Order: sequence, then C-alpha cells, then structure tokens
Amino acid sequence: MTLLDPQPRPLDDPAGCTDAELIAAVRAGDRAAFAQLYERHERAARRMARQLSASPHDVDDLVAEAFARVFDMLSAGRGPDSAFRAYLLTAVRNGMYERARRDRRLELSEDMGRHDRGEPWVDPAEAELNSALAARAFASL
Repeated sequence: MTLLDPQPRPLDDPAGCTDAELIAAVRAGDRAAFAQLYERHERAARRMARQLSASPHDVDDLVAEAFARVFDMLSAGRGPDSAFRAYLLTAVRNGMYERARRDRRLELSEDMGRHDRGEPWVDPAEAELNSALAARAFASL
C-alpha cells in the first residue's frame, strides 16, 4: 500500500503466506486471508472444542464464535501479531468458560408454580354444566 494506492491489496497467494502475513492482511481488510487462516486452523479449534464439550452442537457453536471473535479483533486492529492458533484456541476455551458461567445462572425447573402462582380461573360454562348435572342427579333420587 502506498500513498497513491490507499486501498489494501489482497495477497496474491494466501496459501503460501505465514500466519503473521495473513494476520496483517486481515487487518488491512483482506477477507480471503482470514479464510486461509480458517482453513489452516479450523481442525485444531474443533479438536479443542470437542475436548471441552461432548455436544456436537456446542462444538460447532464454540468454533464459530471463536473465529468470529478473532476476526472482529483483527479487523479492529487488535489481537495477535503472530501465534494465531494459540490465540484462537484461547478464544475457544474462553467461549466455553463464558457459556458455563451463563448457564450456571439459569435455573431449570419443572414446576413453574414455584415462580408464578397464576390467577385462579373458573370456566363459567363448566360451572353451569356442573350445576345442571348436580341438579339432575338430585332430581333422579
């Protein structure tokens, strides 16, 4: 990038670049560089997520969230200058910790009556039917 060319140029061959070069390209706005980082490190992120969670859905979510966070950090000019994989795996682990903290605050309960007593409700049609049936029963005696 020069003063005459303010737009970042995409890398000609992202596959041949180091992680540090790809990180710099992502910071300059090259999304293809991040796609290359994804291809290189997705399997490692997935392995880490499988170690942390038994649920396949959680594994997918953890990996996606970690890559999204790292992409946001790099796009904002923050994050690692090198050691992308270590940073990504830390993001996966931190995502699991955040999920566990969030889920700990949830209180699952089968009995919602504990939380909401509700309003007593009498069905007028049912009350009228009960009265009619009771009157008919007494009349038949």
